[in-house]
Amino acid sequence: MNNRANLDYVRNDENNDPVVPQPGFTTAQSPLVGAGWSARDYRNYNGDYIARDPDGNPRTVQPYVRHGENGQVIPVGRYVRMDENNNPVVPQPDIAQVSQGVIYAPQGLVEGRTIYASAAQFSGGTPPFTYEAQFQRNNGSGWVGFTGWEFVGAASRLIASSEVGFNIRANTRVTDRNTPEGTFVVAPGISTGPVTATLALDQKGTLSGTGKVGSVLTQTAATFVGGAAPFTFQYQFVRRKVGSSGFFDFGAPETLTYTIQASDLGYEIRGRTIVTDAFGFKVNSSSTIPLEIVVIE
Repeated sequence: MNNRANLDYVRNDENNDPVVPQPGFTTAQSPLVGAGWSARDYRNYNGDYIARDPDGNPRTVQPYVRHGENGQVIPVGRYVRMDENNNPVVPQPDIAQVSQGVIYAPQGLVEGRTIYASAAQFSGGTPPFTYEAQFQRNNGSGWVGFTGWEFVGAASRLIASSEVGFNIRANTRVTDRNTPEGTFVVAPGISTGPVTATLALDQKGTLSGTGKVGSVLTQTAATFVGGAAPFTFQYQFVRRKVGSSGFFDFGAPETLTYTIQASDLGYEIRGRTIVTDAFGFKVNSSSTIPLEIVVIE
């Protein structure tokens, strides 16, 4: 008789502590009966599996969709059983469009950043299949392709200055075994909004006040163009010893006003604005006009 201990499985986390909840299971009985063996109860951990999120809440398992390294959907040709003459065992319907292609912009739809084509999806057809995508743009005068047709797994584009103000889409075309040579099934993609220019300074802010201890310096915010909203603004006062080079943060509050302290005597103080867009792109600090105010008394 098998006398091994019946140890229950316990799932542990990366710190070797039991997770909560533990995997679901059902109890079944082994069919091992006969000389030297007896039936044993065991746990079937696949019996009532429930997918859960990191907080332990039940979640819906989504169907698998193949993606590239940059998140773009990569179409996968359907499997079709073929006979010995390489003909479908069951006749297949014609190719039909299921979804439209879309643009994936992980850094925002901004000049100088990379976008990717997510191809349209199709049903039907008989292998072998080819899937290609093309980037197209439109500024109100109609859609025009500005790249060649590329395999969808590698369709990417660095947005150029010539695309600023244009909407962009990814058209997809597919062929199968029965598509006449030189023709394609084409699916127009979903249009983006207009491409914006690179995040850049528009106008510098101003700095006003007198260089006296106890007086208040006031700066106005600089303005910027381009980039991807929403934006985060940071305001700073920086200083340097008169006649030296390089301004440095000295712990002044990050506001639009600063009261001059006795410790600022002999320094030049400057205001500046820093802006960061929705995707973390930042414009280097912008100085005010005038550039600085000298603290002399």
